[in-house]
Amino acid sequence: MNERFAALRDAYQRTTYFAGEPACPRRFALRIGAEHPDLDRWLAGRGGERGVERGVENVVERGVEDVVERGVEDVVERGVERGVENGVESWAFLTGFNPLSQLCSAEDNARRQRLLEERLRQLGIAFLHGEGVADDGRWPVEASVLAYGIGEETARDLGRLFEQVAIVVGRRGGPARLVACDPWPADA
Repeated sequence: MNERFAALRDAYQRTTYFAGEPACPRRFALRIGAEHPDLDRWLAGRGGERGVERGVENVVERGVEDVVERGVEDVVERGVERGVENGVESWAFLTGFNPLSQLCSAEDNARRQRLLEERLRQLGIAFLHGEGVADDGRWPVEASVLAYGIGEETARDLGRLFEQVAIVVGRRGGPARLVACDPWPADA
């Protein structure tokens, strides 16, 4: 793997992904490679709040604002997550901050995060607010969301749309996984 992507992958793995308000009983601390039974139990009770699995096809090349302004008509429905009676099965940790892992201004990051949250609402995908916090504190905290009831393909599409290198995804009963939004470079 080229040095930049190897360093990014390592940095993402040395990050804690928090979801939920700090004082809230549903505050989760997620780690790549770890299972999260507390989150699994919470998701099991979310049947009535399921998200919708939809794609963001053919919109990645447009500007983020254009896609949000155009609305859901550019989105292709792919079906609803299964297992609703038994709760939500899948989730993704997403951010609009720092596209391509390049630092942006606070204003630009806030605008991009607001657009991501608007897009999730338009798609009917429920989420908790969160933040990604690097273990060593050398990277700024990134506002994020834990979207639940979202499929991996849709999460990846949104990651690409918001120019993210990678996202964190998971399924109830399994470990959190780091997933590249686009394939890692060929020399990986």
